[in-house]
Amino acid sequence: MREHGYLGSDVSIPHLANVTQNYSGAEIAGVVRSAASQAFNREVNLNTISTGEIKTKNLEEIKVTANDFELALDEVKPAFGQDTVDLDGCIKYDIVPFCPEVTENISDMDHIINELNSPSGTPQQVVSVLLHGPKGSGKTALAAYMAKKSEFPFVRVVSPEKFVGYGEHGKVTQLAKTFDDAYKSKYACIILDDIETLCEYVRIGPRFSNAVLQALKVLVTRQHPKPDRKLLIIATTASADFVRFTELEDAFSLHMEVPMVTTPAAVKMLLYGRDGYTNEGEVDKIAKSLDMDLGVNTLFMLSELARQYAPGDDVPCDTFMRVLRLRAPRKVAHDSLQGFE
Repeated sequence: MREHGYLGSDVSIPHLANVTQNYSGAEIAGVVRSAASQAFNREVNLNTISTGEIKTKNLEEIKVTANDFELALDEVKPAFGQDTVDLDGCIKYDIVPFCPEVTENISDMDHIINELNSPSGTPQQVVSVLLHGPKGSGKTALAAYMAKKSEFPFVRVVSPEKFVGYGEHGKVTQLAKTFDDAYKSKYACIILDDIETLCEYVRIGPRFSNAVLQALKVLVTRQHPKPDRKLLIIATTASADFVRFTELEDAFSLHMEVPMVTTPAAVKMLLYGRDGYTNEGEVDKIAKSLDMDLGVNTLFMLSELARQYAPGDDVPCDTFMRVLRLRAPRKVAHDSLQGFE
């Protein structure tokens, strides 16, 4: 296309090669056809479409631009590649290193990714990391953030919502297929989100799916079947008891604790400057009134909800605390609101 003058000057072939790493030959051909179709459709006169009239009299003047390829890439998805929609959906809020522990977690994950990417790095082909912390602490967001940052060509998110309606056999089959697909890529990352729910664990009983649990143990500890390929597994859990009692924690090579927001300084760092939280005095009041531990995602969710109740542009402390009473767990909210009224 370049040789025959059909490519626009803004089309970068190296860039296209980079973003189509996991496309097969047939899929790349589909992208090219779709881009050409986008370029042609741009020149079609919709008012006279029945007659086949086009705006450009000379068909050789039609150029396929970079925007045409972007539209084509949105239309033609590879069988293997990054689950960008899932990853973006996991990162609802900003990743803020509000305490040394979060900074260390990000630094450690960076080191793991660099080691996997480097030819002279770790000889270990499979690295598994278990992120554990209370609900709302941002475990899934951190896992998705690191997966995107890795720029691995294959990234998949395995979450309970994708298995609604599946029986045990169906779940095990899909888990095995995800790992088999990952083995086909030179660099791959799998996020196992909320593994206790994947295993159907409930505290009443307790009950869980032993078939799914055993499948996870086997898949996470399995050696990579192909040489010179790397796989990063990141799992999240909010139930330390479950992974300990089922011995699932032993399947992971590394463990990282995702901390809660525990200090007024951390609350202020997370809130101050966000929409609705530009009044430093009110933010200081909120930070000092939150005599409790909150997950960072929970804090951001409450902050956005409080904006809807705020009478003005900035959220006053009393509005935020009223929302906290409505949305936070009863015991936590009660502990925080003691003495506030």
